[in-house]
Amino acid sequence: MKVALLCHDDVAELDRRVVAFARFFATRGWEAIIVCTTRLPVPVTKDLGGGVKVQAVSARNLRATWDPGFHRLRDLPGYVADRLLTILPPVAARMARRLGGRWKRLRDRVRRSAFGEPNAEETPRIVGHPLPFSSVLFEGARQIDASLLIACDLPALPAAARLSRRNDVPLIYDSHEFYAEQVAFDDRQRQALVRQERAALAAVDLAITVSPEIAAQLSRRYPEGPEFEVIFNAPEFSVDDSRRVVARNHLGVSPGRRLAIYHGGFLRSRNLENLVDGAKRLDGDGFSLLLLGYGDADWLRCRAEGCRHIHVHSAVPQSELPAWVGDCDLCVIPYGAVDLNTRLALPNKLFDAVALGVPVLVNECLESASGLVAEYGIGWSGDLSSPHAVEATLRACLERLDTHPQMETNFSRARAELSWPRQEQDLEQWLAQLEIPGP
Repeated sequence: MKVALLCHDDVAELDRRVVAFARFFATRGWEAIIVCTTRLPVPVTKDLGGGVKVQAVSARNLRATWDPGFHRLRDLPGYVADRLLTILPPVAARMARRLGGRWKRLRDRVRRSAFGEPNAEETPRIVGHPLPFSSVLFEGARQIDASLLIACDLPALPAAARLSRRNDVPLIYDSHEFYAEQVAFDDRQRQALVRQERAALAAVDLAITVSPEIAAQLSRRYPEGPEFEVIFNAPEFSVDDSRRVVARNHLGVSPGRRLAIYHGGFLRSRNLENLVDGAKRLDGDGFSLLLLGYGDADWLRCRAEGCRHIHVHSAVPQSELPAWVGDCDLCVIPYGAVDLNTRLALPNKLFDAVALGVPVLVNECLESASGLVAEYGIGWSGDLSSPHAVEATLRACLERLDTHPQMETNFSRARAELSWPRQEQDLEQWLAQLEIPGP
């Protein structure tokens, strides 16, 4: 029997949660097929082993869609440009995209030089509408004779709901976030997304999300739909997978220095500028900061220029991540409360730290993450809203690391309740209650 997991991720950047769900079913005898997208002009197929396969449909097949209920007039130039790219010959379209990317990078550098770094609220809002994914994911999955469908986040839900109704097969909706409540959307766009989610939920047999607080919000928003359950973003690796010398050896950080890490996207909305500016003030305090991630790192390197104790490093493969994170003394989650989704989220990096036994420092405005850290006693929350606050909070954490008793008992309890095997037990129980057939 086959299970098809639909997600709008690029094949090169598949969310580990999607892969973990696929492996859950594959280890129980299912043939798991992940239907995602690729930036390449042709479809891509991959075999991840263990009964998990990937079918990536070309995102070049996306057609720009103008939706009066979602878009604004200022989105019109982007819509016209997207439409033009779809009718150009492939070679010309590639050249146009490259030139457009270079122009955007040059424009951003000029703006930074002239006006300094933009605030998070000044960063561009999303123009793309999730509706285009519906057609490409539907076409990519329609030929799969699946006995079970999983929609991985809201952009994949309409296509999965359409397939579920068409083929009369069960549908699981895994909401990776409080999607409509992201700062990138204005009120009009948010209402359009809520309408889309409400309509598709009528076809859902089991609804899952990533935190108890988001589950409660979604269940209240859609009382006519299924009650949302929670599967935490626990990694499949464990503390045994970490080798506590990799990061220090690579960066040249001595064993006697405290090493803090932020790992994830280098997004301007994640309060990284305050983290870097505050960490600058700890030069000479036996402290180093590692920023390990993906995206535009130039602005962070410029901000940390001249500070030898701050290291900006590109992302490493998931297989190497435990060795890097496990080599650190503190995992920092500095996000500001830019939207309701962020306030209620439980980021992957929090569960990486739990699995590897690395104490966590969370911005106190992150309600769900702060609550979980306090509940299990695996770190601290504090004020990270300004460079001065970051400096004071980091100094307090470093002092606690030197004087606080070992947290191993707390981490052992957290791992027992938040590990991926524990999440699999819950998922098995819910599937049994729904009487979803096994292979």
